[in-house]
Amino acid sequence: MKNFKLTLTRQHLVVALLALALAVHAQNREVKMITSTDLISLHAGWNLISLDVIPTPATPEAVFALLISANNLQMVTGFQNQQGVFFDPTGLPFLNTLQNIVPGEGYWVKVTSETTLSVTGTAISPTFAINLKAGWNLIGYWCAETISPETAFAPLISAGVLQMVTSYEQGGKFYDPNGLPFLNTLTEIKNGFGYWVKMSADYNNFSYSQTPWLCGDNFTDSRDNKVYSTVQIGTQCWMSQNLNIGTRIDGTNEQTNNGTIEKYCYNNLETNCDVYGGLYQWDEMMQYSITAGVKGICLSNWHLPTDAEFDELGTSLGGQNFAGGNMKETGFVHWTLPNYGATNSSGFKGLPGGFRYTQGFSNLGFTGYFWTSLQYTTTMAMSRHLNYDDAWLDRAPFPKSYGFSVRCIRD
Repeated sequence: MKNFKLTLTRQHLVVALLALALAVHAQNREVKMITSTDLISLHAGWNLISLDVIPTPATPEAVFALLISANNLQMVTGFQNQQGVFFDPTGLPFLNTLQNIVPGEGYWVKVTSETTLSVTGTAISPTFAINLKAGWNLIGYWCAETISPETAFAPLISAGVLQMVTSYEQGGKFYDPNGLPFLNTLTEIKNGFGYWVKMSADYNNFSYSQTPWLCGDNFTDSRDNKVYSTVQIGTQCWMSQNLNIGTRIDGTNEQTNNGTIEKYCYNNLETNCDVYGGLYQWDEMMQYSITAGVKGICLSNWHLPTDAEFDELGTSLGGQNFAGGNMKETGFVHWTLPNYGATNSSGFKGLPGGFRYTQGFSNLGFTGYFWTSLQYTTTMAMSRHLNYDDAWLDRAPFPKSYGFSVRCIRD
């Protein structure tokens, strides 16, 4: 199936009109998400982690349920009220001293094999505050952006009470605010990781000091340390690169709800993911929710674009007939001739990543397909796509089983 062009908007007018009518109806029912899903990559062995959501229920049995059911969780330990606590999923329940996962705390998690921890709950506000005690404290980092220890712990440094910060990323790292800077091995404070903080005195209402992040700045995905660029388009802030998170699986396999983010790479080549990003089935992208606007596989403070948000994007770029050209990367390095109407005046840098379907892969260089988070039917979802031979931002429903590109939009 070489260069088969999936453009339904104009060729099948009846389907498009029906899609528009149903989408308008669905848009009226779209609501802002009230929950978020935190995805944390775990290595085999010990991991020092934290959450950016408040799970309900917050018992270890509930928070780590997927790992327990997969027989992958060996132990969870914490440090609450200056005392060590633990949870052993295979031990006697009444012996477990870790009863609840508490916002703002860090935890040691030991797993048998590499996996992704998925936890759903209410997002923790960046201004959330905790009390620190003299001595060692095991705390989390609940903000989205990666920052330096000097910035993160500025209030404690200014107050003269911070003695040491240590972390564990497949090896110990430390930051000494009073030591020689070039000796410090801990240089980044990142979402998803926990930190030991040693204090010389109590300090109440500690909240991380944040350098204001502005759209147009890059950001780092702490799950795999990939760096993404961003762009302001009208009132919206978009990623200007396709998302590329997850473990690659072959296109002959279906992505499943197994606690690990899975992606396709065109022709099963990781090098294609490096250029065009991953390709995701709709359910995997949504992390098995059907609520428009969920976080899905996006990073904290970002979510999956709704159909209405794509409408707003298209309107701000001149309407459906011209928006695609304003969104497409210029030139012919990635796009096939004639790459009609491409100006990239928006900075969206749309790429023709093609798609995955049950028979293989198709349309690399010809079309870029992007999922929206709007479910069309139980088996289909709404998408937008850019074509090499026109300047349209096309809109059409496709089977959820297809693998399309993903862009995230800022909350």
